[in-house]
Amino acid sequence: MCRLFGNIGLKNNSESISEKEFRFLTLLSKAGGPDHTGYFMDDHVWFGFNRLSILDVSDNGNQPIFSPSKRFITMLNGEIYNFKELIDIYDLSELRSNSDSEVVCQLIDKIGYDKTIPLLEGMFAIVCWDFEELKLKIARDFAGIKPLFYTSNENGFVFSSQFDQIIMHPWLKNWDWNELGLGEYFSMGYMVSPNTIVKGVYSVQPGEMIEFNLNTGEVSHVLYESFFKEHDTARLMETSKETVNLVHETLKQSVKSQMISDVPLGVYLSGGIDSTLISAISKEINPELSSITIGFEDMSLDESTAALAYANHLKIENKQFKLGRKEAKNLLQEHNEKLTEPIADISSIPTFFANKMASTYFKVMLSGDGGDELFWGYPRYQKIANSRFLFRIPSLRGRKAFSKLLDRKNELFSNKLSAITLGEANLKHSQTTSFSDLSQVLGLDTELNNLIRDFELKSLKKSEILQGLRQNDFYYFLQKVLVKVDRNSMSNGLEVRVPFLDLQMIKLAEQIKPELTMGHQIPKFITKEILKRYIPVEQIDQSKKGFTPPLLNWVMIDFREEIEESLREIDNLQIPINSNNLFKEWTKLLNNEAANVNLIWAAYMLIVWKRNIEKIKIKS
Repeated sequence: MCRLFGNIGLKNNSESISEKEFRFLTLLSKAGGPDHTGYFMDDHVWFGFNRLSILDVSDNGNQPIFSPSKRFITMLNGEIYNFKELIDIYDLSELRSNSDSEVVCQLIDKIGYDKTIPLLEGMFAIVCWDFEELKLKIARDFAGIKPLFYTSNENGFVFSSQFDQIIMHPWLKNWDWNELGLGEYFSMGYMVSPNTIVKGVYSVQPGEMIEFNLNTGEVSHVLYESFFKEHDTARLMETSKETVNLVHETLKQSVKSQMISDVPLGVYLSGGIDSTLISAISKEINPELSSITIGFEDMSLDESTAALAYANHLKIENKQFKLGRKEAKNLLQEHNEKLTEPIADISSIPTFFANKMASTYFKVMLSGDGGDELFWGYPRYQKIANSRFLFRIPSLRGRKAFSKLLDRKNELFSNKLSAITLGEANLKHSQTTSFSDLSQVLGLDTELNNLIRDFELKSLKKSEILQGLRQNDFYYFLQKVLVKVDRNSMSNGLEVRVPFLDLQMIKLAEQIKPELTMGHQIPKFITKEILKRYIPVEQIDQSKKGFTPPLLNWVMIDFREEIEESLREIDNLQIPINSNNLFKEWTKLLNNEAANVNLIWAAYMLIVWKRNIEKIKIKS
């Protein structure tokens, strides 16, 4: 796990970058790679790399890395879990280290970049310069766990792991806001790949390879991997014992491969099904395993008691830390100072706290993220599937009347019946700010047609609805979770691995046909069945409280002064938000009137991020 940065300059570029500026920008991501900084520079190619040493902590694992033939130079951010198998399969020799990054570089040298990337199982962002063809190739892992940003203009091509690095590059000194990206940020709570909030700056999509040709200046794109699009290929029934056994064995292999580390490794134990299952399997592999649990002072949000009960049953050492409103207030400034891109998710603060605490004991952590998305774990899945027939009724009045007549509020998606389609209902549920608020409060008129298209459910068949919902969450909600975890872990010099998002696990999940319908009422059936093999049924807590702190209290009480002062900076920071309309929303919130607290928080985090950028400019 590291951070990478670089630029490829066109031969006649008009804007220069000095070595001092390049080194300064590279070191902006030092927190994500505190163990070593490496550089390569020639007439056109400049690479900068900050390393977090996990495998082969010696200097032999430092990057950038030259291939044996010297034709390629590469950098890898992340981990490749099948690198030892690739050594044997492709008979790789001349290895001077035990690092996965060198294996990738040698493999590219032997079979080529385009053939190498689809073979990799892990989480990664990889860049490779071809000295012979004068081409840069970059790629992001199939699940979107590791970040990679890029831009291309008349001066050349810039790439980075960290968003602030790329927009502070001299080739983007006159950058402008991207209205589409801002709309997506306020709507979904993060920058939705491939767009960002800055014009001309993009995020590499999950499973995408991009090539930049120095001779022509052209940029080409290839999607080498995508999931959950062919619903009719699913053959394994969700509730069959054979499917449960297959998932169990695959997950054990995934956890085992992701526990390889030359530095201390622990596991997050939240009290939920997924993290407990990962902890149980990890304990089988390493009896000395330790876990970290973050709790809340508010007992309605706290899962630490359940986590401790699981830890005691599994005989796993458990270190617990409580986050109260006082601690959160003290933590806010540190969290905000390390914000390299805007993230409008209040749970970013407890996530930062969790990683900060974990980093005092470990350098690598395992997480249970991804289990809900792969195995239909959210309650709304069942509600949406059960509400499908209501969307055959064309009128809103008819839908509401029929819903009331049925009197099944807990089973139906009744609060979203005003949507035209079932897919739009799901989109409305996923949005933190509605399209109407984007227009009226923010003054953004951009039509987010990509969101409307991607969330559309093309069938009202139960099984296909559930498959479509999973695809939506994998490429939207899960991506927000991964952004939040990656940014907050790397800012604390910590690597977080995600066994549920192993390539073989995802491919297996694709083959499973959902049965979460009227007759089968158990969300996340498979992972719960597997957990019963480790924890007695009566001890399993079925109620998931999540990791969401009391946003309203924090905004209106604990963070109120800081937020109000920040909102007044909108115009000075030249952020394209209608400040008058936003303050009207803020006033309504303070007067306990109906208001969008998520909108306020998203605006606040955008202001904080822009303020950070301005401060760094002054320092440089």
